[in-house]
Amino acid sequence: MAYLQDYPISGQLEGLYDVIKNDATQEKKYFTTLYLADWERKVTRVVKPVVNWPDAAQQWVGEPVAFLSVQVGYPNTQGVLEWDGHVFQSSDGPTAGWNTAIEMKAQADVSNPPQGWTPDKTFVKRQIHFTEAPSALAFPNARIQVEKQIVDLDPGDTGALLNDINLEVRVDQAGTLAVGPITLDVELDSPKQIVEVTLQALGQRADGNQRDPVKFSWNFGDQTQPRFWMLFTGDPNFVARYKYQVHVLVKGGLLTKGMEWTGPWVETIASGPIMLSVPTPDDPGVVKKDVPLFVTANMQASAPPPSTSKVTSPTPPPTTSKTKKPTGKTAPPRKRKKRRGGITPAGRRRLSEAMKKRWVERRKKRS
Repeated sequence: MAYLQDYPISGQLEGLYDVIKNDATQEKKYFTTLYLADWERKVTRVVKPVVNWPDAAQQWVGEPVAFLSVQVGYPNTQGVLEWDGHVFQSSDGPTAGWNTAIEMKAQADVSNPPQGWTPDKTFVKRQIHFTEAPSALAFPNARIQVEKQIVDLDPGDTGALLNDINLEVRVDQAGTLAVGPITLDVELDSPKQIVEVTLQALGQRADGNQRDPVKFSWNFGDQTQPRFWMLFTGDPNFVARYKYQVHVLVKGGLLTKGMEWTGPWVETIASGPIMLSVPTPDDPGVVKKDVPLFVTANMQASAPPPSTSKVTSPTPPPTTSKTKKPTGKTAPPRKRKKRRGGITPAGRRRLSEAMKKRWVERRKKRS
């Protein structure tokens, strides 16, 4: 290796002794001290992944991570960053790690160095690559939400400027909320009783919208099974705050009405286990509703509307003094003719004869 000096020395070293003798600081102009420990000095980085890989044997248990990536950059003599990288996968095993080393350069040997850079510092970019969240139909007792598929733990084009030797790629730095086991503070004593719970994380997503809620349902048969909820926001500044609302439903019978009521929203904080408070119908803030569950929409559509027209009671037939002697035979029932204006045919004949008799009497009086 050649060391170029600003001040040349003649082969005979003439006058050099007198110069250094007169001023000891002049020695550095002509001679460079090289420590053997610095001959091959390196900038070393050791990177370890910190992740709970998903376990297919235990279904949803674990974090939905596809792989982790890390890049380490160091400038060359022209000040251009040169990158080296590695990818961590679930098949790497629990002892997975990655080492990288770069020859350390002197500050004066790098022209146009990056802003803030010193020879002992490297640029680091770490990323988390999530898988697609599983469907709620696949795991009825678990809800997993992923708001960003790729999370930059060190945002920016050049990442973070660090002088740490040991580096970690931690998934919990991606703004994680893990709630569970989730249980109820009541015991359902009938298959007709159902409890539905809606949970929603507070705050906004990266796109400015509200976070999506999730819903769980408990019935008589599975009420002892806990529920779990995990949210990966991708926001390192996320605060684990959320709220929940309980909806109780009691099914009705064939001749009885069902009931349902909804409690108010309840806010809480922090990850971990939680026991949800199920309200009664008379608790403050509860909205109650009676539901005739046995009446379906088809039955309501096919039911005839109530009649509003008045029903006229038929006029009973006039009684006659003549009665027939019994003959010992049962006569067939007599068919009655339809009445017109509420008067029987016999009544009309008698009325016509009376009017005719009055007309005859009037003619006699006139004559």
